[in-house]
Amino acid sequence: MPLIPVALLLALQGGRFQPANPLPGLPPVFLDKLLDYKGPTKQVCEKAGLEGRILWIDATANIERYNTEEKIVSLFEKVAKSGFNTVVFDVKPLSSETVYPSAFAPKLKEWRGKELGDFDPMPFVSREARKNGLMLFVSMNAFCEGHRLLNRGPGFDRPEETSVVYEAAPIVRIGDKTYPFSTKGEIDKVTIATTPPPVPQDDMPSKTVVCNKFGVVVEGSTLPKGGYTVTAVGAPAGELAVYGQPGAKITLDSEPTFVRLTESSDKQYPLMTNPNNRTVQERIKSLVREVTTKYDIDGVIFDDRLRYTGLNGDFSPLTQTLFERKLGKKLTWPDDVFKFTYTYKDGLVRGMKPGPYYDSWMNWRANVLKQFTIDVRAEVRKIKPTAKLGVYAGS
Repeated sequence: MPLIPVALLLALQGGRFQPANPLPGLPPVFLDKLLDYKGPTKQVCEKAGLEGRILWIDATANIERYNTEEKIVSLFEKVAKSGFNTVVFDVKPLSSETVYPSAFAPKLKEWRGKELGDFDPMPFVSREARKNGLMLFVSMNAFCEGHRLLNRGPGFDRPEETSVVYEAAPIVRIGDKTYPFSTKGEIDKVTIATTPPPVPQDDMPSKTVVCNKFGVVVEGSTLPKGGYTVTAVGAPAGELAVYGQPGAKITLDSEPTFVRLTESSDKQYPLMTNPNNRTVQERIKSLVREVTTKYDIDGVIFDDRLRYTGLNGDFSPLTQTLFERKLGKKLTWPDDVFKFTYTYKDGLVRGMKPGPYYDSWMNWRANVLKQFTIDVRAEVRKIKPTAKLGVYAGS
């Protein structure tokens, strides 16, 4: 151990950080006693004598550690000798290709130049887990069918299953008309800023007014505290000249758009699918049945993609139909669920206004995932009554 960290830790003797020996036969590690609290999970485990020392083997990051029988034998011997009692082996990573040959997903054969080929590691992983006295769980991504950064995965060939996200473009209301929002004085748009932007062309009609922090037009050109300028160039200039008189209110609003995740500005890497889509659900169940039937495992763990894309997904026509059917009424979509809002405070700030059915929406979404998990657990238990189903709830 480097000299400085040792000195620091010795200085803390009797304090918050203390050496402990969680794994017999191995050197001590320093634990944070303040954060090593006895929460409800720890209390239950201690009372029942349960102890999980789990090593998670990621499919893509470790492909060269399990791509031959010999490597698997060596790996599992080291795992057991290191004091672990459980292995979680990733069989369906973010790309949604499987490490074993599947009837429901393409085979992962290589990852960034590292080869797996047609080799099926699962028979040897199962054998070596048993030989070394290790419990074995397989993990898989649930509502994800591809890796967006690499444009890789079966979901790119099934766009109808990809999550539809609700996005909202900022617009400016002047009188009874709306115009696109801008930050740089674009033609036929309305710019809100702390200083007026340069007008693109001298002969282009333009109009600038000053608003206080509430969006109310004030007299003069002095900017009040928290206020901003509103500049209309081109078509909106006439409207602003008429309806931008002192005392009038100029409002920022939003215009909803619905796009597939593949076309969205959302930067998350998983190509998320729609959990409300029965075809998507059945494929995942088929994969779970397949891996539980083919291999000797102790259970299945869903990675942290057992979820929706985010608060703004899924907003597809299918999801709208199913939710309205659940409520028994037609909604103003998406405002009855929630509406994105915009304000200007030294820059554009996006917010969210819950609609009258927001709570019902959130409960319905949660129940879809809950019922799916109940169904999968029943499928697993049907094949192997002692098998467990877990969820890595990381997102």
